[in-house]
Amino acid sequence: MEQLTEKGVLNIYQMVGRFILMYGRIEMHLTYVTTIVWEGAGGQTLRGRAKFPRHMATRHQFLTESFDALGVLQPYRAEWRSIQADMKRPEQIRHGVVHGVWDGKLGDLTFRRIAHDGSPNAEIMSTTEHELSDMDDVVLGLVGRTEKFARRLEKAFVPQ
Repeated sequence: MEQLTEKGVLNIYQMVGRFILMYGRIEMHLTYVTTIVWEGAGGQTLRGRAKFPRHMATRHQFLTESFDALGVLQPYRAEWRSIQADMKRPEQIRHGVVHGVWDGKLGDLTFRRIAHDGSPNAEIMSTTEHELSDMDDVVLGLVGRTEKFARRLEKAFVPQ
């Protein structure tokens, strides 16, 4: 295991910061996609959907149901499925980083949920510095793809 230095810690903070900021852009685009699907493509008519899905996991589930069930969205279904598949690992990392606390060790990075009841802190997610660094390209690519996806749906379903 690497020696914990100020430079090493700052590097981790920078990687996590970039990751979270870029992931926020993805979620902004997907919230817009959700709004378009809800308002413009008939998503609010899906059975069991009385309220706009606000929670991230609920939005993603809603989008999957919508692209599967609504005929007007069929031309966009494969693109959504591809984005959804490519988001699996970044979603796991985002969840661990946002809802956990880094254990402070370099190399293998472990994020744990703080246990307030005295039990051991449960691991949420583990990654490596290398994987977190590689996520820059993956997540930046998803930022561009989700923005283009939102624009395509906007053009098709939002009156100009």
